[in-house]
Amino acid sequence: VVATTRASASPPSRAGHVATMVVPDDVWIAAIKRDLDPVRGWFASGDRDANDRDREGFTLLYRAFQSNMESAPEEFQAKRLAIARFLIAQGADVNFQAQATRVDDGLHNLTVTIVNDLTLLHMSLSLWKASEVDMLLQLGADVTLKRLSRPRDSDHSIRDHVTPLEFAFSRYHLGLFSTFNARVLESMLRAGASLDFSSNGLSPEARLLNVIEDAKLEAQFVLANVDERVRELDAGRTLIRAVRQEGSYRAYLRRPHKLLLRIRSLRARGRAHATDATPPHVAHLLDPAFP
Repeated sequence: VVATTRASASPPSRAGHVATMVVPDDVWIAAIKRDLDPVRGWFASGDRDANDRDREGFTLLYRAFQSNMESAPEEFQAKRLAIARFLIAQGADVNFQAQATRVDDGLHNLTVTIVNDLTLLHMSLSLWKASEVDMLLQLGADVTLKRLSRPRDSDHSIRDHVTPLEFAFSRYHLGLFSTFNARVLESMLRAGASLDFSSNGLSPEARLLNVIEDAKLEAQFVLANVDERVRELDAGRTLIRAVRQEGSYRAYLRRPHKLLLRIRSLRARGRAHATDATPPHVAHLLDPAFP
């Protein structure tokens, strides 16, 4: 859980960076609102470090991604990208990991926990936010960077280091069911994310199947239409099975080309001919006139 608090404590340090000052409230609020001018002005007013944090422990780049962008107009997304690129040009770390901080507000009886080592990619991918994930990958987010995960069990022990994709698959069933996006999964695989992990003892494809079965069972009692979400989860399972069958995502991408070469080779040797039952797109490849 990442939340905004009213704490006034100075931001903690992390390995490789010593916070030299607290980012003023008006500056990080401008980052959330996608207003570049106050952010640019703050950097122009002195010797600034793009990885300094505000009073709640966040960097400006982290703040720029805290407002929801999925339903925002395209111009707002462009403004966020502009802020992100400006901050990265100033040295901001797109793989910054927010440290665990617990803040108690005695006045409002409010306690907020910032989960330790949660990167922006972990956070956005956990909700399968397509536009945010695409933007973070474009900005150089590391799909292999791991964080410490606290499982939902009785002892609250730290289980293991997990990548953003593993973290996203570890979500409770309802969260995974309602937000999973097969296109986002493919974007992560294209960027080099690995499927070699298990979530609650299940492979990613088994985890999706488990969620599908639970959703269908629940639908019998609440009379909900889950077909659209089930199709999305099924698309994810199909993609994962195809990638595993080929051995890697790169090999999966090359498969159509390999099949085309095989068909052309068979045709050239006279070992493949179209029949009435041959699908039109395959028959076209077998046509001697086809180059």
